[in-house]
Amino acid sequence: LRRLDGVEQHLGRLDLRLDRTNARIDELQRDTIQRFDQMNARLDAAHQDLLGKLDQTNARIDEVHRDLLGKLDSTNARIDELAGRLDARIDQTNARIDELDTRLSVRLDQTNARLDALQRELHGVREGLGRLVDYERLAERVAELEKRLTAP
Repeated sequence: LRRLDGVEQHLGRLDLRLDRTNARIDELQRDTIQRFDQMNARLDAAHQDLLGKLDQTNARIDEVHRDLLGKLDSTNARIDELAGRLDARIDQTNARIDELDTRLSVRLDQTNARLDALQRELHGVREGLGRLVDYERLAERVAELEKRLTAP
């Protein structure tokens, strides 16, 4: 029973670790979305600034346009980089989950084998106890017969 408690505690700890891992993934996702929102806000602000400058000069438009294209390319590169990192982290998490699942399955199989052996042992003990009760009754009868035989 202590082993079952230990297995249950271990499963509880694994569950907590998986919850923490999922929380970390959720936090990373929220942080990334917040960064995208901030980046979009910055892009929107830059766009509004550009609209105001468009009225001032056409030459400046081409320069700003080239600058924005460079920033967009670097932003897309950063987005691709972040997406790659997220994919890698998700793959790592999935690999850890698979490893834990495999280890848990092995432990559960071992625990089940131990429980089966314990159950067989308990069955043997019960049978032995039943025979012990029969032997005690037989000993009582023999003692009674001895008393009758030795009685005058």
